[in-house]
Amino acid sequence: MKKRLSKVTVITTVLTMLPMILGAVLYDRLPDVVATHWGFNGQPDGWSAKWMACFGIPGFMAAMNLIISVAMDISMATESGDKLNGTSKVVVNISRWIVPVLSIIIVPMMLFYELGYEMNVEKIVCTVMGVLFVVLGNYLPKCRRNYYVGIKLPWTLKSEENWNKTHRLGGFVWMICGILMLISAWAGTSWVTVAVLFAMILVPCVYSYILHRRGV
Repeated sequence: MKKRLSKVTVITTVLTMLPMILGAVLYDRLPDVVATHWGFNGQPDGWSAKWMACFGIPGFMAAMNLIISVAMDISMATESGDKLNGTSKVVVNISRWIVPVLSIIIVPMMLFYELGYEMNVEKIVCTVMGVLFVVLGNYLPKCRRNYYVGIKLPWTLKSEENWNKTHRLGGFVWMICGILMLISAWAGTSWVTVAVLFAMILVPCVYSYILHRRGV
């Protein structure tokens, strides 16, 4: 029997496409070319046709959300997926809402920017991402070893001790980096954001490998 899409998958995908309605309403008021990318200095450095900004980008994000959500539905339906502990399931559910939230924030922001509204794109995006990293960092150390969420490296998946130690450090690093991203967003220190993103990836991975080399 074919499995239907989960209610969360349908809801998040529909929400991801909601900015298309705003795009249709504002379409005639927008210029033919719309800024769709901003540098760390808060200034636009990439542009697209307005149809792409209004419909293409939210459509692409909806497709991406659908693929991610369906993959999570399949994973959670397996025997191993059912054994995810409560905290791991919370991380999965939080992850499902990342794309819809970004679509609802970023697409309207692009459109209103072209209509002359003052807004700091870098500050808004970094604030949202900073909050997200703090929340995920809080849950990360509580995730049990699994193949669906967390820092899934060959060494963490092979050793429960390596998994637990890596995720305790990773959770701490993610929370600190999230706080630093929030501070940098409002302090205007864009270089901090780049350093934070590298640290969030490199520090847990390097630490996990060091543990592996030590036999953990």
